[in-house]
Amino acid sequence: MKRVKKYKVNTRKLFVNILFLLVIFIIFNLFTSQTFGRRELKTKNVTIKSGDTLWTISQNICKNDSSLNIQEVIYDIKEINSLETNTLISGDILQVPIYN
Repeated sequence: MKRVKKYKVNTRKLFVNILFLLVIFIIFNLFTSQTFGRRELKTKNVTIKSGDTLWTISQNICKNDSSLNIQEVIYDIKEINSLETNTLISGDILQVPIYN
């Protein structure tokens, strides 16, 4: 007959390890969260001209700062103006972000 080993659980060690993992998880989430450090963007008004698209407007904004991504600028414009589609109407006024 084989003898089964019984393991004694060290509750203090277990608690410390779980606490340590929890702290690491919280720190990781703080630095990877998209909302962490998100600042409110300053905007300026742009009047839509015939032939303007979100892509061309974003492209003009990105010319000044090579670190910007055109797709992210389009997302910001749509979010600021509560746009659900990419359709722009000539003569409308659009708020576009100013990145510093």
